[in-house]
Amino acid sequence: MPSIPFVRRGSDNHFLLSTLLHRSDQLAEMVDVPVGQRYLIVLPVLDYIRLSLKDDDGRIGLLNVSDVQSLIEGRALLILDLSNEGPTYDREIFDSLHRQLAVRGVPMHRVVFVSQNRLLSLEYRRYHNDGIVFWQSEFFVQTIANWLSEHDSQRLFGSKAFERADYSPLRAADAPSSFMCQNAAVRWHRVLIYRWLTLRGFSSEGMVSFYGIGPDNSKANEIDIYNPPDEIKNEFGDLVAGIEDWIPRRAEKMDASVGSGNDLVLTLDVKSYAYSDLSIVTESDFFVPGIERVTEKAVKAAAMGVPFIIVGAPRSVQRLAEMGFCTFDGLIDQSYDLVDDPLKRLRALFKTIESGWERCRSNPAAWRNAARDQALANFHHGKGGLVKRLDQLLTMPMLSRMSRFIEEGDVVG
Repeated sequence: MPSIPFVRRGSDNHFLLSTLLHRSDQLAEMVDVPVGQRYLIVLPVLDYIRLSLKDDDGRIGLLNVSDVQSLIEGRALLILDLSNEGPTYDREIFDSLHRQLAVRGVPMHRVVFVSQNRLLSLEYRRYHNDGIVFWQSEFFVQTIANWLSEHDSQRLFGSKAFERADYSPLRAADAPSSFMCQNAAVRWHRVLIYRWLTLRGFSSEGMVSFYGIGPDNSKANEIDIYNPPDEIKNEFGDLVAGIEDWIPRRAEKMDASVGSGNDLVLTLDVKSYAYSDLSIVTESDFFVPGIERVTEKAVKAAAMGVPFIIVGAPRSVQRLAEMGFCTFDGLIDQSYDLVDDPLKRLRALFKTIESGWERCRSNPAAWRNAARDQALANFHHGKGGLVKRLDQLLTMPMLSRMSRFIEEGDVVG
């Protein structure tokens, strides 16, 4: 296949390039682009909010004069890389981005915005008839898939190898039932799940981590914990009552050696997964509308072969199925996954967790027998098929679109 020439702009992490270069040798980095040659300009955004900041003119100031001229003439395509995040549409941020492009004369249809959120394009089109183009990539999911693959064995972020050893799911054949629920940055759905598990008396029966609002959690201030939104107070007043008295001030961890916040991306507690009959996964997104994605949190549970319930955005379970995972139909009621309203979805999740856990703890052997075939299928998929499936879903379509621009000058969404 023809090569795809590109240049880097910005000295920060190039998440998209890291993903693509690991899976394909089609991309060719250039310093001096030959006259008349079409090429890509890859610019990492890093944090969504940066597009609206004065620093570097919202990242667009990192383009040089030659870049801008090439974009105007149609010889270059600007790739804004936010494959490390899955943001919802924000009018002010995109208005700022539009202004920075317009003042330089850069046609918006020669700008591609790459993120994890598959709905971002639809939300954007509600407000803009024409404009920038959207592609999807999922840096953390694809990195974890490479890390877990027995055929790939990528070192996680260049440092840690995955040691599978003699791991197999559902190993506690004769032990009492157990579940796991990891909670990182403080967000309202995690607060509510943590409190609900406590009040129902389930926390003592499983492994629950919650990083609380203490100084050992770098993301302790992401929400105003003492002033819940009205819709949460109205719907879940019993769960947030007295929050100032019970919210942890120190991190409650499954393993004292595990870090907090984004450090969880770098870890996979093999023992906890091996001896868990159920994983209650509290994903990054829940109450914010206009987002559909899963992160490495859900993928880890699925790839380790643990039956899962996903406390996340709508259609999270569906997304895991698209990636090739079994979803434990017949064992777990996953109907909550199609509920768009977050308040109703959380109520449905409480019912699913309660019914699933009651079935598991009342007869652990029957639960493990019923789950085993799907659990082993998921574990083996994580070792081999997941990387190939993500190539089909994400990598190959993106490389095809890039090639089409290089060969024909067309920009396809």
